[in-house]
Amino acid sequence: MALKLEVPWRREPLEVDYPTINSVIGEIETSGGRHVQTVGADVIVKNFFEVNSEVPDVSRYRIGDDGQLVHHCDVPESRLHIHPQLGSIVLLLESPYKDEYQFRNINCPIAPARGKTGDNIHRCLDTVLSHIEAERIVPGYKVIISNPIQFQTSLHAIHGQSVRESTGKWKRLRNYVWLNLWGDGEEKYIKQCFLARLGRYYPKVIINACTGAQGCGDEDPKGLVNAFVQAEFPNAHHYETPHPVTWNSRDCNICIHPIPPPADFPE
Repeated sequence: MALKLEVPWRREPLEVDYPTINSVIGEIETSGGRHVQTVGADVIVKNFFEVNSEVPDVSRYRIGDDGQLVHHCDVPESRLHIHPQLGSIVLLLESPYKDEYQFRNINCPIAPARGKTGDNIHRCLDTVLSHIEAERIVPGYKVIISNPIQFQTSLHAIHGQSVRESTGKWKRLRNYVWLNLWGDGEEKYIKQCFLARLGRYYPKVIINACTGAQGCGDEDPKGLVNAFVQAEFPNAHHYETPHPVTWNSRDCNICIHPIPPPADFPE
């Protein structure tokens, strides 16, 4: 039994390489719905990873003339115009969850970082930025919230289970779906789209707040995204922080630290 993802950039569905996944596949199969099809022993997720289900990046904040964080209405990536000489701050999450869709409908995306994640960012982002060298937080910078993968890798719209439940199997499913989409070498569609978006933002500061993948060793979203953005944007200042859903919104005591360059990074 295999779980496969129908994606528009591939002729054949992408198989999710996920050990001990059979019980999860069985629950996805029995959940039914228009996004699930059984073909022989395979369970195929279909009409799920389409353009109309991508959650667009947004600019939600800017740095004011006094250096303080200023909130504004979400400006989607299609309307963002970042001056190359100025640049931006980019906060990276990993992929959208249920709150990023209206009525939790996969075909009705809203914006990234809503629900608890968005609330914690709103309360604590100014504190996070205060731990970065002041000269790197330039007035006029827009703060862009971006998912490296803009599709819902948790598949929550199909199975409706929490990624925080005690057994962790739905969290592992999300991580392995994410890893397989990210690592798909046939077209490199996901990485190319991510790179194109970041390129339009001219990032000066990149804060990686992706989750780490449970049970995946070094092959986790945070580590893979770190390696990618450091290679593609070596002149940006790179930082790492836990995912905002875990930020303590009461005291905003959040760990953020610079990411050292790779060992083979050119002098």
